[in-house]
Amino acid sequence: MLRRLSFLVGAVLTLGALHAHAAPAPANVPYTKTPIQVSGALTQFPAGSQLFTISGTVNNSAAFHAAWDDQNLYVGVEVQDAALFCTPEPPDSQNAWSNDAVELMFDLKSKKTLSAGDQDFRQWIFPLNGQGSVYDAYGCGAMGDTSFTGTASLGLKLNGTLNDSTADTGYTLIVAIPWTDLATTPGDNVSFGFDAAIDDVDAVAGNCTYQDWAGLTTFAQPDQWGTLTLTGKGSTPPPKSDGSVTPPRADGGTPPPGGDASSWPTPDKGGGVSRPKESVGCSTAPGHLSGAGVPAGLGLLAAILPILLGRPRRRRKDPGAHRRTR
Repeated sequence: MLRRLSFLVGAVLTLGALHAHAAPAPANVPYTKTPIQVSGALTQFPAGSQLFTISGTVNNSAAFHAAWDDQNLYVGVEVQDAALFCTPEPPDSQNAWSNDAVELMFDLKSKKTLSAGDQDFRQWIFPLNGQGSVYDAYGCGAMGDTSFTGTASLGLKLNGTLNDSTADTGYTLIVAIPWTDLATTPGDNVSFGFDAAIDDVDAVAGNCTYQDWAGLTTFAQPDQWGTLTLTGKGSTPPPKSDGSVTPPRADGGTPPPGGDASSWPTPDKGGGVSRPKESVGCSTAPGHLSGAGVPAGLGLLAAILPILLGRPRRRRKDPGAHRRTR
């Protein structure tokens, strides 16, 4: 029995290691020589600006673009959504995420560890009600400190009508965040931790689901976020982790989204970081837990548990004898 229990413990640990959550691959943000107008279209963004897509709910997905210049970080989001809903919210409302909205989260010094109101972290939530409903704060999630007042500007185009029963197709959001809001001096090879999410509600005061780039159920885990690196202004390619220089591509650009990032530094996952609880109004989207590992491991463990601990049954001689159910 002890031998079987030892094997059981080892199996649990092995499964946890095999299915541990991995941070997304680093992404590169291209430089733009022409300032992007928030009232314009996503076609303003330079080549290579689409960093990633996220999806998970039945009728909701998004493509995230980013670019930078010496004044601003620009983020453009094209969201596919068949039902647009957003209730009126004042600035910095704790219910900002309980609507159709886009969330942006920054770990500006790649600290990977979050404490309440840490000013090296910034968060924005952009509900579909526009500029007057923006939430911005130091920190992240329930640890946010709304004494921070940012100056980000936004442009929002709805492809449908808010809060009615007619079918919609989605919305486009472009935001310009000044580097002064991010307390960062921009330049080639400047990197910082980052996560982004879309919140989705399909009825007034309805339940909200969400998905984020890092694939988390609680966003306030910066050790699991991705990393953005500013590139493209100068000719110096980013350094490798060994201090050497990555040769530039023939076209002078950066590795494409989803391309081979093996020569780019992988962010430290910050093992052992304590993760605070986060109170948000959204529930996890279907399929959002893929990669979490522990549930899958427990499922396999449940399957092999009877084999590890069970004893073989003896065949009853009396075919009419009562069989005990387990």
